[in-house]
This record gives sequence, structure tokens and C-alpha cells, in this order.
Amino acid sequence: SGDTQSRALTVTPGGDGVRLPQTMKPAQLPSTEARAEQAHLAEVMKIQRDMARRRRRKSVLLFARLSVFVLLPTFLAALYFYTIATPMYAAKTQFVIQQAESPSASGMGGLFSSTPMATAQDSIAVQGYLQSQVAMQRLEADNGFREHFSSDEIDVIQRLPPDASESAVYKLYKKIIRISYDPTEGVVKMEVTAADPQKAVEYSNALIGYAEEQVDQMTQRLREDQMQGARESYDEAEKKYQEANIRLVELQERFK
Repeated sequence: SGDTQSRALTVTPGGDGVRLPQTMKPAQLPSTEARAEQAHLAEVMKIQRDMARRRRRKSVLLFARLSVFVLLPTFLAALYFYTIATPMYAAKTQFVIQQAESPSASGMGGLFSSTPMATAQDSIAVQGYLQSQVAMQRLEADNGFREHFSSDEIDVIQRLPPDASESAVYKLYKKIIRISYDPTEGVVKMEVTAADPQKAVEYSNALIGYAEEQVDQMTQRLREDQMQGARESYDEAEKKYQEANIRLVELQERFK
């Protein structure tokens, strides 16, 4: 036990006698509590090393995912736009559709004739027409829309295949021609994009011409409807006038 003392006899060579036994300190063995604490510390260190290893593994995996899904696409996109992509040019246009009637018209129509509310319906109709496939077909026939975007001067990603379908051409048309209507100001805003700035202006002018034709057609139909109603009223009034004259002659003959 820890209280037991050991005694030993030590003989010195060449000495005259035997030395007295000396007292030796007992060996200090670790207690049960100390051993348990050391084991607990070792277990904690093992858990910490395992957590640090997992943390390093997660960091490596996170960096790998970041590189594959963020850094690599960003690098490829920057490489494409700075070295391969064909520059595109946009022509922006704004125009207003106005009524042909005089603002001094009587009634409630004259009150709103000079406001955007009076031309909102015509502006929305023109916007829908310019975004339609009919306008795209006219632009293709008049200004070579398909031929321009199928040119070899445009990079492969933005280039339109020569044998592209009508739906693919129309999809590209809606992408490069953006039209919006501002109801507060009554302004139709249009942006046309092309690989050549002169071509963008040419497309923009052609679409404005289509819009003018569409407005003229709507106005012409309105005039025809109004004139048809006026002719019918005139014919009816003329018929009543002739009947009244015949009646007058009959009365004059009857009463001398």
C-alpha cells in the first residue's frame, strides 16, 4: 500500500562496517480518479480531431461545388462575352398615337380626347400587332430578318440556323424586339437589337412604318363605319323628304 515503507541494507565496498538501513519513499501510483480524467480528456481530444477532420472535408467539398457551379460557369461566361460573343446594338424608339378628331369635340368624348386614355386601345392594338408573327414575316420579307441573324459573322450561340423553323425565328424575334406601352404618358416604347447598328435602325424604322399602316387601317375602318351610318341616315332623310313632298302635292290637289 501507499503507507508501507521499504528498508534496504547497503554495503559500501572497502568499508569497515555495515550501514544502517535507510528509508525509501514509496512509488506514487495514479489514483482511479486521475486515470478516469485522463481517459475523458483523451476521448475529448479524439472527438475534437474527428470534428476538425469532418470540418476540413466539408470545406473541401464546398469549395469543389463552388468551383464547379459558380467559378467555372462565371469564367466560361466571361471568356465567351469577352472573346467569342458578337457585339449587339440596340435602337430605342418612342412614339405616340394620337387621334385625328379635334380636341374641341363636344360631350364627354371631347373631354378625354387629348388624354392617353383616348388612344390607349389603339396603342395596345399596335403593340400587339408589332409583337405578332405577321409583323415578323413582313420584316423578314422586306428587310431579310432571317438572313441577317443567320450570317456567319454572328457567333455560333447567337446565330440562327439556316434551316430554322418558323417558331424558332419567331422566338428570336420576340427576344430581340421588345415593345411596351406606358399608359400614364400614352407612349409606346420599342427596342430593336441587331448585330449591325444600321440594321437595328432599319428594323426600327420598318416596324414604325408597320405601326403607321396599322393605325391608318384602324382609322380607315372607323371612317368607313361612320360614313356608312351617315349614308344610311341621309338616305332615310331623303326618303322621308320625298314622301313629305308627295303628301304635300296630294293635299294641294285635294283642297285646291
